Amino acid sequence: MNKALRASIAGVLGLTLLTGGASTLASWTDTDSAAPETIQSGSIALGAITSKDLSATIKQRIPGKTDTVAVPYTGTAIVPGDVITATVDIPVTMDGQEITAVFAVGSVAVTAAGSAAADAALATALNVNVRVISIDGTSIAGTPSITLTHTAGTPVARTVRVVIEATMPWGAPGDGNAAVGGSVIIRPVYTLTQTIP
Repeated sequence: MNKALRASIAGVLGLTLLTGGASTLASWTDTDSAAPETIQSGSIALGAITSKDLSATIKQRIPGKTDTVAVPYTGTAIVPGDVITATVDIPVTMDGQEITAVFAVGSVAVTAAGSAAADAALATALNVNVRVISIDGTSIAGTPSITLTHTAGTPVARTVRVVIEATMPWGAPGDGNAAVGGSVIIRPVYTLTQTIP
């Protein structure tokens, strides 16, 4: 093979190698998989309220006089001046790191138990007040809401004590006649909402 041909072939091969090398240059690589990491979300929750979480008393409040001694309320019929105080322990669960949530008593529905006119009249006549009085057994000033904070990374069960006070007010003679024999249902709504710390 003459020198000119060899040079020509070498030139072509060199051009091919250079051209091909521009897009197919290889380098050493290696891959590995990291150990799997499980991430689980936390939670905030209101627990179910059972009969053991509820207690109630009744007393008579007469203007200008000292209230009578409260006694356990067992469902007896109420009359003007009666004050029923129900204490409810609301279970709260918080799970996660650095959680802040507001527990609040929202709307308190007082509705007629049936279709009788006396039921509707009693629902209108009752004065209902709801407030939070303690957290985990520690008393606080009565308020409709409270902020709860949880900093540990493990779940914690907490108890928020709520007082519901329903009063059948006094009035002028005959004012409460329409509510005689009435029956109502009192249903507070509790919420637990996460907030920014």
